[in-house]
Amino acid sequence: MNDQPHLTNGYDPEEARQFVGAIEDLEKEKESERGACGQRCAQLTRRQRDQYKAAKDAGFDTDAMRAQIRIRKKERQIAALKDDLEADSRQNLENLVAALGEFGATPLGQAAIVAAGGGATHHAAA
Repeated sequence: MNDQPHLTNGYDPEEARQFVGAIEDLEKEKESERGACGQRCAQLTRRQRDQYKAAKDAGFDTDAMRAQIRIRKKERQIAALKDDLEADSRQNLENLVAALGEFGATPLGQAAIVAAGGGATHHAAA
């Protein structure tokens, strides 16, 4: 750890942003390298498409529905990761969130922290 005046709770905010950004970039690269999920995934995708069509026909805003589904998925992932933390890791997480400032408190920032964590996840107001 650096002993510089701009440290926030023991973390250098710029250094934290650099690490989080680099790790996010690697995660994106991994995702782009994954191949097609095969025939079973194609079947599931068709079934999902049919469900969205039925929802749209019933008058639902499917763009909003898709966004809500993505949000709920991320919230479940974050909650599961947070549950796995030990007390000292939770405190370190709090310090990292504080170092990232407002970005760290946003859903995108929380997802970045999860991606960067390898055990350290985000802190969400439960």
